Amino acid sequence: MAARPPSKEEVDEAARAEAAARAARAGGSASAAPKELTEDELRQVCAAVLAPMVEGLRNREWKGWGNPFRARLTPETVVALGIPHYFSRVPLADTMDLHRMHDRCVIPPGATPGPEWEGGPAPSAFRSVDEAGAAVRQMAANAAAFNGPLHKVSKIGSELVRLWERSERRMKEEWRKTAAQLVRRRGAGR
Repeated sequence: MAARPPSKEEVDEAARAEAAARAARAGGSASAAPKELTEDELRQVCAAVLAPMVEGLRNREWKGWGNPFRARLTPETVVALGIPHYFSRVPLADTMDLHRMHDRCVIPPGATPGPEWEGGPAPSAFRSVDEAGAAVRQMAANAAAFNGPLHKVSKIGSELVRLWERSERRMKEEWRKTAAQLVRRRGAGR
């Protein structure tokens, strides 16, 4: 089965989840006016909550395969990896890998981009656990689109999604608590 685009229901659910995540960051309900976290605060929450999980996924190895999602996929690296036709099956705009996810969790705002960002701005932090989860699912969908659903790399991608989803509830609660602490500190003038 090939990767499919999300259904309208999935898109609507993602929008609802994002609204709830914004509200959780503000410490309220989805209907409350959220106190948005600054980019610096988002980076702090990502570093505290998401980075350990992403690092755990990056460190995971599969016998004979290593970790096929750890490499940063660029037009140059796909050639070096022996898959020069990757971007003919997976649009460059949809590219996701654990290296990119890690960057979004740990690069401080205003950081000077490394050469891998080709002079572009440093990436923005994830806005929610759901947004980071969507990135994990995008990696798995890209693997299935490129390799076919029965390929070992596609199965590894599905395993990464399962590992993420097992920890999602805990990460959402940690995100909510950490964000609320940062908002309180900001309100206290620290």
